[in-house]
Amino acid sequence: AGLTILSGATLGVTHAQTQPPATVATYPSNSVQFHSGSNVFQTSGSPVFRQQAERFKTPEGRAAVRAEQREQILESHQDIGELLELDAATVSKLVELLADLQTKDLEQFYVSPPPEPARTSAWEAIHARAERETAKVKKLRDLLGQEKLERYQAFTTQVNNYRQVATFDAQLDSPHKLNLEQKQQLAELYREQIRSEIDRSRLSVRGRSPMFGPMQGQLRSHEELQRQSQLMTITANEESWRRMPKSDEQLRQRASAFLTPAQLDVLARMQADKASRLQQWIENARIQAGLSQEIPAEAEEKQSEAPPLLDGSIKLAVKLTINGGEATHFTHTGRNGEAVTFRAQGLIVEMQPKLFVDDAFDVRVSYFEPNSSGGRRLIGESGQMGVINRTSPGMPPGTGGSGGTVITGNKGYAVELSTQLEPV
Repeated sequence: AGLTILSGATLGVTHAQTQPPATVATYPSNSVQFHSGSNVFQTSGSPVFRQQAERFKTPEGRAAVRAEQREQILESHQDIGELLELDAATVSKLVELLADLQTKDLEQFYVSPPPEPARTSAWEAIHARAERETAKVKKLRDLLGQEKLERYQAFTTQVNNYRQVATFDAQLDSPHKLNLEQKQQLAELYREQIRSEIDRSRLSVRGRSPMFGPMQGQLRSHEELQRQSQLMTITANEESWRRMPKSDEQLRQRASAFLTPAQLDVLARMQADKASRLQQWIENARIQAGLSQEIPAEAEEKQSEAPPLLDGSIKLAVKLTINGGEATHFTHTGRNGEAVTFRAQGLIVEMQPKLFVDDAFDVRVSYFEPNSSGGRRLIGESGQMGVINRTSPGMPPGTGGSGGTVITGNKGYAVELSTQLEPV
C-alpha cells in the first residue's frame, strides 16, 4: 500500500490582489507569528471583533473606517503614480476605489453573519470570495486597463516593501532622496530578505509544531495549543532578531551597488532602530509569558534544521479543482525535490514536492497566468506541510494533504488542492 499524507497544513499566499484590509496590529511589522493548527480565525465573540463590528452600525462609524483605509492607502501608495505612469486624476480615482473596496471587505468580514455549516460548506465560502475578487478586478481593469492592471497587481506583492522604502526615503535629506530606480531596487532587496526569513521560519516551525515529531497526532487542549503558539512565536522572533545583524549587513552590502554612502548610513540607523523595536517587543512578550525579560544570547534549543531529503524517486498524485470546474488529475514520478509543471483550466501550475527522511513533506505550489505580453506571470503561491502515514494502512488514498485558497489574477480563482506522496 502507498504512503498517504496523514496531516497537512495548507499555507496560501495571494500575489496579485488589492491591498488587504488593515487589521489590529499585535506584532511589530518585522516579527514572525506562529499559530498551532493550520488555520487561525478571529472569533466573533472576541472584544476586538465586537468593537470593529460596532463601527459599521452607523454611517458615521463606517465613514471613519473608510477614512482610515484611505489614509493607509495614501501612505502605502505614495509612488504609485510614478511606478504605473498614471496622471494625478487617475491616481486619485484609484485611491478612492481602493478605499471603497477595502471598507467593503472589512464590512463583509465584521458584519456579515458567519456561514451556517449545514447550508454553506467551506468550499462554497471560498468560491464566494473568488467571485468577490473577480468583481474587484473588473473595477480595477475598467479604471487602469489590462496592462496597468497587471503592473498594479505586481505592485501589490511589494506594497509592504515599498512602505519600508518610503519610510527610509522620508529620513533622507533633500539632496539624498531616492530616485525611482533606487526605490525599485531596494524594494526588491527587501522582498528577497523577507522571503529568506520566511523560508527559515518554515524550517523552524517543523521542530515545534505538534504536526511533527513524536507528539504528532496526539490531541492537545486549547490551553496547551495557545501556550505552544505563544512560545513558538517568541522563540521564532528571538531567532529572527539574532539573525538580523548578519542579514541587515548583507542587505547593505548589496544595496551599496546603487545607494550612496550617505544613504547607506541612514539605512544602517533605520535597521538598528528596527532591531531595537523587535528586541523590546520580545522582552515584553517574554514577561507576558512568565519568562525572564532577558533574551538568551543563544537559542535555548538548537534551531530546527531540515533533515536530508529521502534519496531516490517519489510519486506525486495531484487533484486540482479551480472555481468548481472539472478536476484536473496529475501524476508524476521523478527525483525527490525536483519541480514539475502542468496546466489546469487556463493556469500553469508548478509544484515542488519534498519528502524528508523523517517522513515529513513540504509541497510548494506556484500558480501562473498568461500575461498581456505573451509570457506568464506569478499570481499566487500555496503550500502544504505535514507527515506521511505509516501507521494506518487502512486509510484510503487521497484523504490527506488537502486544502483551499483564493488567488487573484485576471479574475478570482477558488483553488481546491489535494496531494499524495509516496517513495518509489
